[in-house]
Amino acid sequence: MAYEFLIPIGFVVVFVTIVILAVIAEKKRNELFSSFAQRRGFQYEKKGDKNYLDIFSLGGIGHTKIAKRMIKGRSRGKRIEIFDYSYTVGGGRSSRTIVQTVLKTSLEKPLPDFTLWVKRWDLMFHKPKLPEVKMPDPNIYAFYGSSEVMEIMNHKIFPYLASIKYTPNIEVRNNQLIVYQISKKSKDLHTFLENAKKVVSLLE
Repeated sequence: MAYEFLIPIGFVVVFVTIVILAVIAEKKRNELFSSFAQRRGFQYEKKGDKNYLDIFSLGGIGHTKIAKRMIKGRSRGKRIEIFDYSYTVGGGRSSRTIVQTVLKTSLEKPLPDFTLWVKRWDLMFHKPKLPEVKMPDPNIYAFYGSSEVMEIMNHKIFPYLASIKYTPNIEVRNNQLIVYQISKKSKDLHTFLENAKKVVSLLE
């Protein structure tokens, strides 16, 4: 047919459009992080170590792992780091890249290792090497760790998260803590930081 040559051109136009939108989105995300760091007087670096989260369950998921947009500084006397962490699950046409916004810090008081995961398909690719503890509401979260930490969750963390309708993932390894969520939900870095810091304070 006379219009058959338009089909490949259409595919090219769609591909180019997707690439351009991705570049624009990446630029806006970089500007969001750099301006946030500047306003807070924090240090900003475009790239980080891809093995930065290896001790956590999150670091064991997928391949092609990238840590970027690193913000480093101190808040209320505590050293914190905020960054985007991406990983790819699956392969070929079925592959998908996930981006999580992460806050990383250390705890002042010792706390047993644990993982609290929002039930998402990509997180279920890698089961934490910790005993799973039955949740009161298993439809939202999966918890791996000790009953001691579970009591803290039930009395402090879950009531707070429910009160602000906030569903983060939380992990502790060797007294290092990360709080993270899908980057699309963390367009407001100030709110993300304040909510994450509140979680940290409740665990200490």
